[in-house]
Amino acid sequence: MKNEKNLKNDKRAVSPVIGVILMVAITVILAAVIAAFVFGYGVPTSAPKAQFQLNLNSTDPTDIDLKHMGGDAVTWTQTTIMVTGATATDPSDSLTVGNAVVIAKGAQSGTEVEVILIDKTSQQLIFDGTIRP
Repeated sequence: MKNEKNLKNDKRAVSPVIGVILMVAITVILAAVIAAFVFGYGVPTSAPKAQFQLNLNSTDPTDIDLKHMGGDAVTWTQTTIMVTGATATDPSDSLTVGNAVVIAKGAQSGTEVEVILIDKTSQQLIFDGTIRP
């Protein structure tokens, strides 16, 4: 009878078991945090930082030119072009400082044309401008 009473009060085996369970739990949590940083958080991409100016085309006032005034170069294959009030063109080259391209065709006189450029990779706005031919 004495042995049974001693077994019920003997708690020596509890401490190592709890210690092992805590170490395993800490290892799993640490592995999950490291995995979240490695797989979930990549290097954030940002849109090019550039300044643009919309102008009427000197040879055809129904066409609108987009002129790159400064900042990063813009590659058209990485850019979504949205135009309202005219037909968007599909430029093939990148645009660097001082260059201009026809960005919209067939704008009607007196109609406001809005041009929006969005970086395809980061889905961030690069440019949003309006002009009235």
